[in-house]
Amino acid sequence: MKAEKGKNPARFPFFQFPIFPLFLSPSRLPSHLLPPPASRLQKNRPAVFLDRDGTLNRQIVRAGKPYPPATLEEFVLFPDAAAACARLKVAGFVLVVATNQPDVARGTQSREVIEAMHARLRELIPTLDRI
Repeated sequence: MKAEKGKNPARFPFFQFPIFPLFLSPSRLPSHLLPPPASRLQKNRPAVFLDRDGTLNRQIVRAGKPYPPATLEEFVLFPDAAAACARLKVAGFVLVVATNQPDVARGTQSREVIEAMHARLRELIPTLDRI
């Protein structure tokens, strides 16, 4: 790749690979990974990123170690979680829940159960903007 005057091709070498545009193509991404439409975007809004397990809902402790709930029945919010989120929302924050669920990758938890927990979380805390 020949360098153009004033440009450093080594700075962004991943652009030279043809798979890069395919990987980031919106038509190839699941809808839940796409950003919201431009009409819903508001610039310069402060956000709070909340972890799910141990912050909004109770973790299950087994052998002294915390684990995420394995069933929908085990998914229980902390008593003040909804009220705290409501106060943050009134204060003008965008509320985003960030959660990693390694049990899905390991095959010990189904994605359907996780999605059911997230649906329950949206019902119990309607002020959440994104999970």
